[in-house]
Amino acid sequence: MPLIRILAAECTPAGANPCGQVSDGKIVLSGLVLKTKLTVSPFSSSGNESLLKYDLDLAREEDSIEAYYFPDVPLSEGTVGSESTVQRSTLEPNKPRPAVDASVWCLFLARRYPMQSGGSVGWIIMLLGRSRKTTGAFERLGIVEAQVKGRDLADGEPYEVVIV
Repeated sequence: MPLIRILAAECTPAGANPCGQVSDGKIVLSGLVLKTKLTVSPFSSSGNESLLKYDLDLAREEDSIEAYYFPDVPLSEGTVGSESTVQRSTLEPNKPRPAVDASVWCLFLARRYPMQSGGSVGWIIMLLGRSRKTTGAFERLGIVEAQVKGRDLADGEPYEVVIV
C-alpha cells in the first residue's frame, strides 16, 4: 500500500539531451516522516563495505524488527546549521570512514500488511539526511526494507518533503 503522494518534480538536464545526465533537480513528496537515529559501524579500507553494521532506532524494546539496508552511497556524519545529520560521504568508496551516529528522517514509502493475523508488517522506507546545498531540503541516503512485529511505525499527519 503506497504511503506517499508526489506533489511536484523538476529536472534540469546537464546538456541538450533532455534524457541525458541531470545537473539539478528536486521532487516534493507528501508522506509520513519519522526523525530518528542511524548508527553505522566504522569502515577500514581492509574491510568489506557490504559487511557494515547499520542500526536504525525504529522499534521499542517490545517490538521485533528485522531490517535490510541499501545505502545509495557511503555515509558520513555532518552538521547542517546546528543539527547533526547523516549525509552522503564526500570520501570515496572503500576508503576508511569513521562511525556514524546522527539523525536521519524516515519517509515511509509503502506498507505491506501480513497475510495472517499477528504477522509482521512490512515497510519500505527512504532514508533522508538534511541537504548541505539547499536550506530546508533533504537528500536521499538509501532504502530500508523492514519487517516489524508490534506497533504500527508510520502514524501521524503527512509532512511535505523536498528532496534534492
